[in-house]
Amino acid sequence: MTQAVKLNSRAKDQLPANCTVFGRVFDRQNNPVAGAVVTLNGLTVARSTSFGPPSEGSDVVAVSDSSGEFEL
Repeated sequence: MTQAVKLNSRAKDQLPANCTVFGRVFDRQNNPVAGAVVTLNGLTVARSTSFGPPSEGSDVVAVSDSSGEFEL
């Protein structure tokens, strides 16, 4: 089953600095991938890894832009 969702973008100054992951998605030919869905699977801090719901106020999904960049 496929379900459409609408994501609202936020400016970088609205993102919590201590919980933000920035990245880029590339294909096998090293080209940026627009529209890639990126999700949070787990979080490692120091030597501790946790899985499950992220911190309150954190995004759990992001979609890469035309440059393949995302913020989560």
